[in-house]
Amino acid sequence: MQVEGQSIKAYNNPKYTFLKVVLILIFIQIGFGSYAVIVRKFSSVDPLIFSLLRDAACFPILLAAAIFLEGKHVPQLKHIPLFFALGLTGMFGNQVLFIYGLYFTSSTIASIFQPLIPVITCAFALISGLEKFSYKDIYSWLKVWAIFTSGGGAIIMVTAKGTSFKGGNNSYLGYILLFGNTSAMAIYVLLQKKYLFYKDNFGKDVALYPPTTACAWSYGMGALIMGLCAIPYGIVQPSVFTFNLTFIYPLLYAIFISSALCYGLINYATSLTSATVVTAFWPLQVPTSAIESIFVFGEIPVWEEYIGALFIIMGLIAICWVKYREEIKQKVTVINDDH
Repeated sequence: MQVEGQSIKAYNNPKYTFLKVVLILIFIQIGFGSYAVIVRKFSSVDPLIFSLLRDAACFPILLAAAIFLEGKHVPQLKHIPLFFALGLTGMFGNQVLFIYGLYFTSSTIASIFQPLIPVITCAFALISGLEKFSYKDIYSWLKVWAIFTSGGGAIIMVTAKGTSFKGGNNSYLGYILLFGNTSAMAIYVLLQKKYLFYKDNFGKDVALYPPTTACAWSYGMGALIMGLCAIPYGIVQPSVFTFNLTFIYPLLYAIFISSALCYGLINYATSLTSATVVTAFWPLQVPTSAIESIFVFGEIPVWEEYIGALFIIMGLIAICWVKYREEIKQKVTVINDDH
């Protein structure tokens, strides 16, 4: 599927672009990690209905922000299937599969699966040819090592206080749903990189739509799909629409921070770097939640959690170093080609 788009303005200083991307990705995961703590503290609403309210409210906010920041961009009819796929994977699939995976397993098991997102993204990117891997390039191996190290560190932190994988058909179904949840998020980022923010035949970065605009219409599709599932569910079980006022706090945070801001920044970061690097920061959610839980719930970390956090930091430093070298190498290549 080849699509036309607008050239993305390139920055002359790759160090600036690299530092900006890293800071954005760190902020995104702090936002996601804080969301888990806030929901745990305040929310008592049915998860599926909560997701519907979150997505339905987020769409007009993102659309207004997109018009203000980037101008009015209405998707062409031929691009509707692309936005449908983005809404199906990034919003509906990612959220709903997580909710039901959580229902059939536990919050700890669900947390264990989240650090797999960068691993799955890297695997899918290599299989699809979106990213290249050279067996002779030490930095290709370093990138893979970094992803597994940070993901492993997150799993160590999650399991530090004890957990076990339950047996039974329902639990196995939960594991499948959680794998689908993590895969959906990986596919969401990869679809963006392949069809929204890609390189043309001359190696120039092209954007099919501006980042905030693309995020807004993806959320619109996700809200539509979510409504088609949640409304019949609410008709069968009307009690799910009985709300406790404390749900307002996590809902507002979910709408403005973890949805509008964080997802908008994901799109922006994806327009500047690879899908593997974008998802490589996902394990950072775990130490973020752990640190905030100390002050909110009084939960004291055990020594295994410190080791896991160290692994995460090591992995992120390595992936940042590899990406920095790639940016410098690409800049030098472009300068040589121009001459």
